[in-house]
Amino acid sequence: MLGDDSYPYAVPISYVYHDGKLYFHSALAGHKVDAIRKCDKASFCVIEDEQEKLETARMLGNRYNPNDEESLQKEIESGFSRMLMIRFDIEHLTGKEAIELVGMRNARG
Repeated sequence: MLGDDSYPYAVPISYVYHDGKLYFHSALAGHKVDAIRKCDKASFCVIEDEQEKLETARMLGNRYNPNDEESLQKEIESGFSRMLMIRFDIEHLTGKEAIELVGMRNARG
């Protein structure tokens, strides 16, 4: 993202990847949301569908704190109205393959 004065802006996020999409949460206002809104190179979609918002909030909670449904439910109930879920549709994905994984894949045939 581009931040103030077009300087690069990066912020660590808790995220969940599901069905080719990247989901993360944010406060309703702040620097991250401002940068996403201002950057003409970014693609973003604010989830307004309450059911999708709830489902993705659950996926995110389960990714970072699995098997604690009671705490997750309390957390969602207390902050859901102030939570903004953001979705990026991934158009292009690159990465570096670790040499250790190449060796493991070749050993399996």
